Amino acid sequence: MALSHELPIYLDTMTLLSLTIEKTKCYPRFYRYTVGEKMVNINLELLSLIYRANSSYEKISILSDFLDKYNLITMLYRIK
Repeated sequence: MALSHELPIYLDTMTLLSLTIEKTKCYPRFYRYTVGEKMVNINLELLSLIYRANSSYEKISILSDFLDKYNLITMLYRIK
C-alpha cells in the first residue's frame, strides 16, 4: 500500500487547496468568510478522506463521501 501523501490524487488535492487559498484571498469580504472558508474546509476534508480511504479496507463508503465533497466544491467554484 502506498503512502497517502505520495498518491497522485493527494498531490492534486494539495494543489487544489493551495489554489483555493490563493483564489479566496481576492474574494470580497462577504464571500471570503462564507464561501471561501467553506471551500478551504471542504478541501481539508477531502485530504482527510483520502488518508482514511488509503488506510481502510472498506473504501466504498469513504470514496462515496469523497465524491460528494468533490461535487460540492465544484459547485462552490461555479458560484463564485
